[in-house]
Amino acid sequence: MTNSHQLRNRIADIDGGELTGLPSTHHPYAVVFPAPQARVIVYTTKFEATRQLLAFANAATPLGIIGRYGLPRDKDIEGFVAIAHDLPIYFLGDCDPFDLLVFTWLRQHLAIQFLGVSDAVVAALGVAVTERITIALPDQEKRAIPLLREVSSDLEGFVGPNCARMLQDNRKLELEALVSCHTTPVTNLLSLLIDAA
Repeated sequence: MTNSHQLRNRIADIDGGELTGLPSTHHPYAVVFPAPQARVIVYTTKFEATRQLLAFANAATPLGIIGRYGLPRDKDIEGFVAIAHDLPIYFLGDCDPFDLLVFTWLRQHLAIQFLGVSDAVVAALGVAVTERITIALPDQEKRAIPLLREVSSDLEGFVGPNCARMLQDNRKLELEALVSCHTTPVTNLLSLLIDAA
């Protein structure tokens, strides 16, 4: 397995600077600190979409949120741990090579579980995945697929066979599509989080 420093360098070789090239001031963190009754922390690459998705639940959610686009810096991990304390951390992001590489990198630093766009989340939200709501992978993300497969040998295990096949077909599904197209209450997604805690 590639260590986190090697993985960061390999991501930088293919991402065109999208995940690794900008100073952290261009992609600052957004944080919803966990209330005392919080049971989970969500780390997301799509803070606004996550906030919108959770807002549909119309309930005070028992969770905290840490959000930022791009690959975190090594020194940011201490901050995540300080916010999470002993709470379990879940990753919520797109089913695309870049977000999945961010998740893979985070797994080298944290006990983080995947709850990103996957077959399970798509089903929980009642989304019918059609070509209309998926997006063709841009060239940079196509170039990331071999690295993703190499460093995430359990890719199909956490995104599911349908989402894995979609990636293989050079398509992706973003969190914003789930916000727009969900047909069942978002409390189903919250239940996935809470039941897993």
